[in-house]
Amino acid sequence: MQEIEKIDFWDVIKELAKMSNIDIEKYQLNTTKMAEYTDEKEKIKRIHKLAQQFFSEELQKNKDALLYLTQERKLDAKTIKNF
Repeated sequence: MQEIEKIDFWDVIKELAKMSNIDIEKYQLNTTKMAEYTDEKEKIKRIHKLAQQFFSEELQKNKDALLYLTQERKLDAKTIKNF
């Protein structure tokens, strides 16, 4: 249908839904909600980055905590840096 009618995939879906009497409005992307989700996702990423920086700085100040992680918990420097 896409090749015959020369229409894109989403238009094919709309046509097939229309032919089958299926309401697809509730399945279409809501751009406002997508923007909100993107904003929330970016906020969460920023919070995680700040937390990572905070704990990294704290580990530099507290050598006992660093020793605990490396010796008792057996975490290597790469793992500590990433998490």
